Amino acid sequence: TLSMDTRKHLKTAYQDEKVARAYDEEREFRDADLSLHYETEIGALLEALKDIKGPILEVAVGTGRLCRRLRGTGYPYVGLDFSMPMLQEANKSLGSDGGGIFLLRGDAFQLPFKEEYFQAVVGFRFIKHLDPENRRILYKELGRVMQKGGILTFDFYGWRRRAKKGGGRLTVKALRA
Repeated sequence: TLSMDTRKHLKTAYQDEKVARAYDEEREFRDADLSLHYETEIGALLEALKDIKGPILEVAVGTGRLCRRLRGTGYPYVGLDFSMPMLQEANKSLGSDGGGIFLLRGDAFQLPFKEEYFQAVVGFRFIKHLDPENRRILYKELGRVMQKGGILTFDFYGWRRRAKKGGGRLTVKALRA
């Protein structure tokens, strides 16, 4: 089971509408942001998903920064988040038709999907909030809803520290440092 501290944090983080409205701008995630790190993430994700022909689940969709870039791929895409204010921001950013992306409020530790439904599961800016025990619990639940041979993709942290070693830019050399 989840520790009470982790449960409380996950259930209360990003529930403030002001925090949700400012999230992308404070983190420089707007589509016009051409930072190397952001574009590298998107490019790597698109490459990882290029052969996916089935449904994709994005855990902790937040304001929709990833799904905005992945819409129109032709396969079902579900963005899940516990925060209603973040989902409202994602909905605004997707526009009136949503681009084939379905947004859903839900708990990543108790997913409301049948077994082996998704061909891919992605989640950025989420896993850092979990301790190793809760990561294992999450991986088990994600594995339950992911098809055999599916793709699980999360981002990594520590790139800013590594980028400083590379002269302030994210490079392969800096990542290896």
